[in-house]
Amino acid sequence: EGRCPFRSCTSAVICPHHPGCLACEALSCLQCGLSRGDGEDVVALLRGTGAQVVFLDFDRTLCTTKAGASPMQGSHSLDPDLVECGQSAEVHVVTRSSRQEEI
Repeated sequence: EGRCPFRSCTSAVICPHHPGCLACEALSCLQCGLSRGDGEDVVALLRGTGAQVVFLDFDRTLCTTKAGASPMQGSHSLDPDLVECGQSAEVHVVTRSSRQEEI
C-alpha cells in the first residue's frame, strides 16, 4: 500500500497503478480515469473523448479566486479555455465556497 510523501492523505487518493498521490502530485492515470492539465488540456480532452458533461471547480480552476474569496471583489478573471468548454459540453461548477450566490 502506497503512502503520500507530502501529506497524510488517505489511501483512497493513492494511485494503485502508478506510485504517487493523485491529490498532491500532478499525476494522470487513464486506468483511474483521472487526467490533469490546464484549460487547453481540458478542451482537448473533451474534443477527443466526446464527453458531454464536465465538472469544474471554481476557485483557482475556473476563476482566479483563492480560498473562497468573493469573485465580485478585487480583480479576478475566468480561464478562457475552460469557459470554452461550455460550447461543447454541459458544464457544472462545483465549489465548497460559501459564496455560491456570487458565483
